[in-house]
Formats: sequence, C-alpha cells, structure tokens
Amino acid sequence: MGLVLPRNRMLLRSCLVALSLTVAAGACASSGSRGARATGSTEVLRADELRRSGATDLLSAIRMLRPAFLQTRGRTSITRSEESEVAVYLDDRPFGGLAMLREIQVNVVIEVRHFSATQAQVRWGGDGHSQGAILVITGAPRPE
Repeated sequence: MGLVLPRNRMLLRSCLVALSLTVAAGACASSGSRGARATGSTEVLRADELRRSGATDLLSAIRMLRPAFLQTRGRTSITRSEESEVAVYLDDRPFGGLAMLREIQVNVVIEVRHFSATQAQVRWGGDGHSQGAILVITGAPRPE
C-alpha cells in the first residue's frame, strides 16, 4: 500500500510543479495590484501629481510623469502610408494631436486619462484611435 510506482511518482511530481507555479503566479499578481493602487494608476494623472511635477504645460508634465501615454505602436495598417498619433480629447471633445497638449496649462487640469486603442474606439467610436487617446478633464464649465 505504501509503495509508490514510478508512474505515480511522475504524476505526483507534475502536480506539485503545477501547484507551485500557480501559487507563485498568484502571489506575484496580488502583490503587483496592491503596489499599483498604493502609488496611483498608471493610466491616470491627477491634478496634485501634475502640479508637483513643476511643469507649466501638459505635454511637458506627461513627458516627465507618464511618457508611455505618448508612445505609439508604429504603423498599424498596411494600406495607410502615414503614421497616426495618439488622439487628444479636451473635456470629451476632440482637441487634436499631441502637440496640442502644449496649449493646456497644468493648473487648469483636474485629471488626464490614457485610453488604449480599443478603449478609445469603444468610447468615441469611429476611426483614428489606432494609437489610443488621451482625455484631459479641466475645471472649465461644459457647454450644454
């Protein structure tokens, strides 16, 4: 009864390895999410963080704090020769490309959110979001 056959030993070893990998992956995933919450989201920039940066315009602040917001994936279509860039929305209205972020002063911004290409497509529809989008929310009153 206490005899473990070689075949059963291999099965037992495989199960132990799989269990160890599952536990290790779960530990890494849970500690990573706690760390992200403690330091703030990598997809959102809030007013206090922007002001602490010392930058005056939003493009400079994003370059310092979240340069990944500005990165593109290169050409995303074989039929289009031009590369697209990250779309910029100001208070949920189209505002242009990344260069327009120079026109926005940090002191009026409440929040900046980065959207992946898929998230931007779902939120704003249409074409032109192959590089994602940045939404800038200011304290300005919104027109009806």
